[in-house]
Amino acid sequence: MALVILAIGTNFTAVQRVWVVWQQNREELRALRGLPASPPLNHPNPSQPTPSQPVRTAMRRFFEDLGKT
Repeated sequence: MALVILAIGTNFTAVQRVWVVWQQNREELRALRGLPASPPLNHPNPSQPTPSQPVRTAMRRFFEDLGKT
């Protein structure tokens, strides 16, 4: 039973992570195209969007710098 719970929790966490990275990628593409950023759906005040975390950019820089050392 514990393995079933662990498997479900792991898959749920993976789906959440895919969703977050997908949303960040959309925001990054909007910024590159010069389009206005859209606020998250659950944001309390849509007129003041929260900044997205640039995870993809940070990962890209990390791997670029890793190759330089």
